[in-house]
Amino acid sequence: MLEGITNENIYNTNTRRTIMSAHTMYVTTCNICEKIGNVLYRSGKCIMDFCESAGRARAASELSRRGMYKEARYLMIGDNNDNKN
Repeated sequence: MLEGITNENIYNTNTRRTIMSAHTMYVTTCNICEKIGNVLYRSGKCIMDFCESAGRARAASELSRRGMYKEARYLMIGDNNDNKN
């Protein structure tokens, strides 16, 4: 029943399975880490954008309170707009 199976054949078969499962595990964990990293990056960017927007609104509020309406408007419109009236 076990004729033709040698220790060398068993060793090679087990080694191939170990390498394949280790490679599969590596690829799986890399994919999971990339997805987690992307989620954390996007979450951090959203939080940073929100905080920047809140800071601009607060600064614009203070400028308008002091009567600097053009500066407050420019601050809220931003640098990207060419219509600086």
